[in-house]
Amino acid sequence: MTFNQLDHLGFQISHDLKGPVRVLSLNLDMLLRALDQNDFARAREMAEMALSTSRKLTRLMEGLAGLSMAGKARPDEIVDMKELVTEALEKLSLQIAAHKVKIIVDLPDKAYVDAVHMIEVWQQLIDNAIRYSADVNSSEPKKIKISSMKSDNGEIFCIEDNGHGVSHDMLPQLFSSLITNTNDEVSPGLGLLYCRRVIERHGGKIWHERSEGRTKFLFSIPAKINF
Repeated sequence: MTFNQLDHLGFQISHDLKGPVRVLSLNLDMLLRALDQNDFARAREMAEMALSTSRKLTRLMEGLAGLSMAGKARPDEIVDMKELVTEALEKLSLQIAAHKVKIIVDLPDKAYVDAVHMIEVWQQLIDNAIRYSADVNSSEPKKIKISSMKSDNGEIFCIEDNGHGVSHDMLPQLFSSLITNTNDEVSPGLGLLYCRRVIERHGGKIWHERSEGRTKFLFSIPAKINF
C-alpha cells in the first residue's frame, strides 16, 4: 500500500470505529437511566443492544489485527490446497448448514503457499460467497463452486456462487478500502483487503468478474516450485 492509501484506510477505520463506539455509549447511558427508573424491561433491551454493538466492535478489531498480520504472509511449503479449503469449510460449517449451501470443490492437490494465511483467505472468500449466494426466497438451491485453472505462471483459483452478486456500487472499491453498510456493520471490504495483502505477498493478484448479475472472485498463485 502507498502512504496515501494507508492514510485513507486510517481515516476510514477511525470513522468506522467512532460509529459503534457512539452507539455503545448511548446504549449504556440509556441502560443506566432505565435502571434508575426501575424499568428493567427497557434496561434489558438496552443491555442486549450494547452487547450486539460490542460484538461488532470485536469483529472489527479482530479483522484489523488479521489485516496487520497479512503483511507477514510468506509462501514456504508445498501443501494440499484441498485440505486447506476443507479446513476453511469446517470453520464455516454452522453458516453452511444454516444457509443450506451446497459446496463443490475441484482443486489441484498441491500449491506452494503460506498455509495458515491461505486458510484464512479461503474462509473469507467462502464466507462472502455464502452471504451473497442465492436469495432465501429463491427456488434455486444455493451453490458455491471452488475450482482452478492453469495459467502461464502457475494456478488461478476461482470461487463463484449463484447469488445476486456484490452491489455494483461496491465493485470499484472491493479490494482497496474498508466498506461499511448503513448499519455500520463491517461488509466485505476488510476481509477482502486481508485477502489482497496475502495474495500479493505470494506474488499473485486477486480480482473479480461479474456476469449475469453475479460476482466471481479469482486469485492467482505463481508456480514457485516444479512439483
